[in-house]
Parts: sequence; structure tokens; C-alpha cells
Amino acid sequence: MHTILITGVPGVGKTSIAEKISSKYSLPITNFGDVLFDLVTTKKPAIAHVDEMRTKLTYKEYKRFQQQTARRIIKKPGDKIVTSHLSIDTPTGFKPGFPLEIVQIIQPDIIFIIESPLSEIKQRREQDESDRDRGQNLENWIDFHQNYNRALAASYSFYTGNYCYPILNRQGMLEETFAEIDHVISKIIF
Repeated sequence: MHTILITGVPGVGKTSIAEKISSKYSLPITNFGDVLFDLVTTKKPAIAHVDEMRTKLTYKEYKRFQQQTARRIIKKPGDKIVTSHLSIDTPTGFKPGFPLEIVQIIQPDIIFIIESPLSEIKQRREQDESDRDRGQNLENWIDFHQNYNRALAASYSFYTGNYCYPILNRQGMLEETFAEIDHVISKIIF
């Protein structure tokens, strides 16, 4: 059983990349945050929107729900793609979105950390018509967030022995980005 973790800050194109991988390898995609939200709303019906998990759950509750989510995902048989944020931008700083204990439960074979130029992330966030709170749009904040995620991914790779591969996803270059990812997947997994 193989698991590919696709991560990056909001606006880097995780979903598009995951869909390309899914299409080529016939792998199901699981969005960690969606499974987490479904679990949280069954236990805490007062939370009506995914972004409310950032502010209405205590950190202890959030961690407990993350662990339960990870166990649900890993129980699903077969190879899979999991998309998630390594860290979550909150009004009081960054909160672990995918802490080490979750990586240890999920056991990804590889973490693809997707990045984009700051101006492109800012533009994508501004054009996002969903009602999601994607975090601050200041380029220096986005830059810090990407750097913070790099450090997390590197430490996870070091402590768990999984591969970590950073990839630049430029606007209008999805095919080139996917070709690089596909090359890595073919060498490591399939």
C-alpha cells in the first residue's frame, strides 16, 4: 500500500496536481481537511464551516480529531493520495495541520511540497470565489508560510524516513509540473 501526500499553502495548486496524479494512476484522493471536518461536525454540530475549526476547537480537541481522521484514512485499503496543509494560518499564528504524529500514522511514501511564486499565490487567492479563509495575502507572510512548511516537510522526512520532494508549480505550467512529479513517482513508487 502506497500513500502520496500532496501539501502546500493555499493557492499553490494542490488539487489540480492531485487530480492529474489520480487520473494517471487511478488513485483515490482524500482531502484530510474534508475528512476532519466531517468527523468534527458529527461530534460538534455547532461548527458549521471548515474555517471555524481554527477558532472554535481547543488545540487538544483539534489534535484528537486529527488523530482520529488519520486512522480513518489509513484504514481505507489500497494506494491513495492525501492532500493536506502541513500548517494552518490562524489569527494567532501557525497551527500544525499535519503534525509529526499524523505523518507517523499515515506513513506517506513521499511528501510532495508544492510551491508557487508569491505573486501567483496572492493572485490565485484573490481570484478564489469560495467562502474559504485562505490566510493572509501579504507576500512576506506567504513566503514565511512556505518556508515554515519546507522546514516541517524536511523534519518529517528526516524523522520518518519518507521521501520529500519540493516542486515549483508555475501558473500555466501544470503539464510540466506533473511531468516532474510523474517522473519521481515512477522512480519511487510505481
